[in-house]
Amino acid sequence: IIEQYVVPGQQLDLSISVTNVNSQPQTYYLVKRAISSLTPEGKPVFSDEQLEGSVLFWISNLEKSVTVGSNQRVEVSFTIKVPEDVSPGVHLGSIFTSLQAPKAEGVAASVGYQVGSLLVLKVKGEVAEALRFRSFSTDHFIYSVPSVKFLTSVENTGNVLLRPRGPIDIID
Repeated sequence: IIEQYVVPGQQLDLSISVTNVNSQPQTYYLVKRAISSLTPEGKPVFSDEQLEGSVLFWISNLEKSVTVGSNQRVEVSFTIKVPEDVSPGVHLGSIFTSLQAPKAEGVAASVGYQVGSLLVLKVKGEVAEALRFRSFSTDHFIYSVPSVKFLTSVENTGNVLLRPRGPIDIID
């Protein structure tokens, strides 16, 4: 995860590491993917569409592919230019590394995997940090043992990424 505080107009020179653990050289393809939303569990939902205003439009100088020698690691550099008119809050994107090219020509079938690096850019300015509890419950109605599992669900109603944590005291 690349997580950075930024200001409008700022330019960042960043990099990701690509490691080849195979005994032969490999060519890896780099693909920018948007994050269209987050699941209720906070996991990103990736999109192949170029979402308007996405962090993907801020990325430049990213190689399309890189060849990495056997048991070697390569740093792949890229630049992010934050727009002057960007709104405060969190802006998300990702860069995926894959063994297969982004789009196959003609008819093709393949099996592969992708490894993603998340980009979490927090634009400084007037932000709204707001959470609300959606639910607080247990996984059973009646327990025969003193060990109880509590389930909580929170909704982020602000415009920044928040990671709630801390104790919840249950009394009586």
